[in-house]
Amino acid sequence: MSIVQLGVRTPWSLGRGASQIETLCAAAQHRGITALGFADRNSLAAAVPSWEACTRAGVQPLLGAELVGGRSRCWVFVRN
Repeated sequence: MSIVQLGVRTPWSLGRGASQIETLCAAAQHRGITALGFADRNSLAAAVPSWEACTRAGVQPLLGAELVGGRSRCWVFVRN
């Protein structure tokens, strides 16, 4: 059974993510992780760079966002 990390933050997560996307994808590939779920806060700005970096590293990208409004939050991911 494989586990996929869904809450990966990128530098586009405005103060919440500091790791470079290429570094995250390379580390996942090195550890045998087959997929990463990128979910920045209130943004899909890293969708294209994340997709491209994952594709180069042979890791499946799962793209989404953590939508936050007031005290509510919802995680959404793109399907197909």
